This record gives sequence, C-alpha cells and structure tokens, in this order.
Amino acid sequence: MEMLSRKFSAPRSADVRQWKKVQFLVAHGFRFHTVYCTTESGGARSVRYPATLDEAKDFVVAFRDQARPAP
Repeated sequence: MEMLSRKFSAPRSADVRQWKKVQFLVAHGFRFHTVYCTTESGGARSVRYPATLDEAKDFVVAFRDQARPAP
C-alpha cells in the first residue's frame, strides 16, 4: 500500500469517481504531497490538487517533474 501524505482526506466510500481520481494520481506518483508552480516573480506557490479525473490528467502532465515514484 502506498503511503499518502497526512494532507490526504479520503472521499466517501461510495464516491467511486473520486476514488478513481485518487487511484490515478497515486499511480502517477502523486501521493498528496505539496506540489508547487513557479510564480512570475520567480518564487513558488502551492497548487491545489485536482477536483476531477479529467483535471487530474492535466495535473500529472503539468507537474510530472514533482511526482514521487513508489518506494
């Protein structure tokens, strides 16, 4: 079993769509650790995790450099 960040909040057990999104993110190395994007000033700000599976597909592409492979 993959270790998820303490920030992870499990969806309701009956919410199949949300569980599919979680499964997809974890399979791609996103275990709910903080993900950052670069700001115009050169700093970084944290990014919210996606709300839907469709958004998750774009998220893993955009932030693939921050994915953490399974131990």
